[in-house]
Amino acid sequence: MPFFGYATRIEIWTRAERTVESFPRCQNTAMPSLNLPEKPHTIDGIMRDLDARFGHPPDHAQAGQDQIPASRENAGEFGADCHARLGRLAEAASVKPDYRIRSHRPVIGRLTDLIKKIIHWGSRPYIDELIERQERFNAESLALLGALSTNVMALNERTTRHSAEIRNVQDFQNELARRHDVGSFFDDVPREKRLELMDRFRGTFDEIWGRHHIYLDDLRDRPGKILDLGCGRGEFLHMLRHEGIESWGCEIDPLMLELARDRDLSVVQGDALGVLNTVEDASLGGIFASQVAEHLFPGELLRLVKLARKKIAPGGVLILETLNPKSLAVLAKSYYKDLDHKKAIDPDYLAALIELAGFTNATANLTMPFTDSDALAPLPPASELGLDEATRSDIESKFERISSAIWGYQDYYVIGEVPNGAEASGDRKSGAAPSKSTSSTGVTSA
Repeated sequence: MPFFGYATRIEIWTRAERTVESFPRCQNTAMPSLNLPEKPHTIDGIMRDLDARFGHPPDHAQAGQDQIPASRENAGEFGADCHARLGRLAEAASVKPDYRIRSHRPVIGRLTDLIKKIIHWGSRPYIDELIERQERFNAESLALLGALSTNVMALNERTTRHSAEIRNVQDFQNELARRHDVGSFFDDVPREKRLELMDRFRGTFDEIWGRHHIYLDDLRDRPGKILDLGCGRGEFLHMLRHEGIESWGCEIDPLMLELARDRDLSVVQGDALGVLNTVEDASLGGIFASQVAEHLFPGELLRLVKLARKKIAPGGVLILETLNPKSLAVLAKSYYKDLDHKKAIDPDYLAALIELAGFTNATANLTMPFTDSDALAPLPPASELGLDEATRSDIESKFERISSAIWGYQDYYVIGEVPNGAEASGDRKSGAAPSKSTSSTGVTSA
């Protein structure tokens, strides 16, 4: 009879404590120290502790199957297991004793039964109170477990659903990466063939080295190192080192990275946005990116411009060089020669984006004109055409406009400056307009 033994021990300890507390008052002698056993945890103590921690439980809580939350559809094995365990708890929640006092001893059994019944009758008030408290505790525990089970199953369903959504997003990202991946194809192409292809379609090292001379004056005496995004074989980095301008670059292509490092250039491997994110704010003297913008998606280009404004120190400069879509021959001869080109960008629009990102004096400058052999041949003299001079001049003017639209400049670059403190505050107040040196089309020629 576990409840009888438990109740008896509680009553003995309680009466012993009361006796010890009252003993000094009855006797005028000092009370000797007694080493009483520590009082065990009782249901009453547990209930007081729960009340202190969580407040009084509601009176209407009842034990039984009604405390178990209704089954959820598609809850899975986890939900079924929770309900099974709660069901077994509900069945075992009642602690009311159901037994008969009867001794198995034939002679002394009747006397023993009588004594046990008397003791049982005298202890029932204490036992009943304990049973009532235990059942309340069981009911509240079962109700709490039921509520937790409901929440856990709902969380499990949400986790399963979100996991499926994450897998769908990952599958979409992988599919998108496969659609735009061109690097894996060239990984299997022999090194010599790749370099030959680059020389033919992009230009040799010396040719590109010569084209980039126009940017040197804009990058001198800047407040930090110059970062070359997508530095390729390192043509521009090599030139900057030759001119005594501190610089470093980033490149994602392992072969280009190897060629740049062979020239003892400071180059890290990574894409432009990833590398820029690792750079300390306002630490660069300038950022240069040649033929990179057309390889970016619109959102990537906007993030690049915004990050550049954050990473370049006041007094620094951003230079972006890309293909000139205003020249129709560029689309036919250059733009479609690279499968990785995402979008051609209008010069005026790119300059406007750079100013919106916080740069000042953003100007678009044309560079790399087509050769005379590509353009329309000049008109013969008026006498050979049988026309008067005015008519010939008018026709020639129209031909020049056509020639300019078809065989204009192959590339352009936009340069924007990060203002110093005083300039920055003044530009914000006045809403700085584009530089006056910009032509009516927003483009100047270099």
